Amino acid sequence: MNNDISTPEALAALRESGLIPFYRQIPRDARLQWLGGRVVRLNQLLHKETVDEYLNQDVLALDENIMDELPLSALTLDEIGEAWDRGVAGAYGPYYGVNILSLMNFLRSYLDTPKKREATKIQQAHNKERERAALSERMWREVQERIRKEGGKKDGA
Repeated sequence: MNNDISTPEALAALRESGLIPFYRQIPRDARLQWLGGRVVRLNQLLHKETVDEYLNQDVLALDENIMDELPLSALTLDEIGEAWDRGVAGAYGPYYGVNILSLMNFLRSYLDTPKKREATKIQQAHNKERERAALSERMWREVQERIRKEGGKKDGA
């Protein structure tokens, strides 16, 4: 996977390929790069300057917090971006600026939206179907292997 996911073009290329990884599946350096770009963008929306020294601290803390909460680390970059955009627009209550507490609350609020709950149900059903298919395939291979071994014993006996 290409580690440059910080641009809309790179994300569009991922979407076109059908590979939309969960946050936790993305290499750390790429996650940090993407988070830094998003924080700068959010500050620009508020016409605020981004202080590099704080940006690095905020990005590291955001990454750690997201990775520590399984439901959040299972979001895609698009979902994280959407949650933050909605939060900045006031969808989850007052917004006073880019800070870790607000951004994490936006993600938690996003998880609790009807749209995301429905998407999660669909994804869980899809995952169960994939697990069943993998189990069926594994069982079928075991049966074939057993038949092959038993067939070999009969031929050699």
